[in-house]
Amino acid sequence: MRIATGITVLALLLGAVVAAPKRHKDKPTSTTSDAASPTGGNVNCQPITFGFDDASDLAKFVVDGGGLAEVQDGLLGMYMAEGHTATTLTYNHTIQYGRFSARLKTPKTSGIVTAFTLHGPSHDEVDLEWVGRDLTALDTTNFKKGKETSMTKLQRVPVPEGEAWEQFWDYGIELTPDAIRYIVNGKVERTIKNTDDKIFPSEADILKFGIWDGSGTDGWAGDKVVYGNNVYRAYIDWIVIEPMCADGTIPSAPRPPNTTALPDPVAPGPPPASATPGIPPPPAAESSSLVAAAATNPVPAAPATENPPPAASAAVALIPTGPALTSSALAPVAST
Repeated sequence: MRIATGITVLALLLGAVVAAPKRHKDKPTSTTSDAASPTGGNVNCQPITFGFDDASDLAKFVVDGGGLAEVQDGLLGMYMAEGHTATTLTYNHTIQYGRFSARLKTPKTSGIVTAFTLHGPSHDEVDLEWVGRDLTALDTTNFKKGKETSMTKLQRVPVPEGEAWEQFWDYGIELTPDAIRYIVNGKVERTIKNTDDKIFPSEADILKFGIWDGSGTDGWAGDKVVYGNNVYRAYIDWIVIEPMCADGTIPSAPRPPNTTALPDPVAPGPPPASATPGIPPPPAAESSSLVAAAATNPVPAAPATENPPPAASAAVALIPTGPALTSSALAPVAST
């Protein structure tokens, strides 16, 4: 998979994950409880929901390296503009297996990539990606230790109707010790069975999502993005994380109410006044997934307690530039 570096705007959604392979039975697993089962499941497997009704939900994520993102009118908005060609958001807790879901709407411009992915410190990766060249479908793929395997084969999955920028749809990834499942509007559209633990991405336990300029990737994402006064926008309505339990089940959680708004994915003029520019992005690179954005511009990791979120005092709240998040900085998920 190819992904650019930098930090800008972002929209995207969900994924999923389920149980752990036996070969990882001794690996510490951070989930919604400090107690993990030998299967990689979560003893206290409570779902985690982000409705983005106020800034407190956005404060649960870290922007890798800098970027433009805000919560407004019940939506997480991620913006891409001149000088700001990518944004990556990282959930700052690890969850080894379960189901990750999001309701999102992409930008509509050729060359822009929206991604919802799972990553691990060993560069295991499970991806959902929307490329601006053709938004009638999305790319599904995975990597083991940053490399393609016989399980990697990219496959495109259709959007329910029209194109991904026209309206919000529900997307998800479910990762278990036995399989990866890619889900669109509640329907499993693709299943990759674990036929070999050695090449199965079982350590993709960090949720990352974002938007970036992929127009330098040999035509994969589409044409060169034209900026000028344009601001490209992606939106997430909600994210739901359903960890796998110790018994291998994944309890379903109710979804927040869906938004009825259909904001414009591209509009002239600068980003909102609250979305002050982040760190200028590094040069584009064809490296594996959204990890590239943080890796190219490293900042010493700090525990989450040393990077307190901003006060949620306004209806519109920008997430500030934070440190690049590494696996060492990921704290166990607390009960939510």
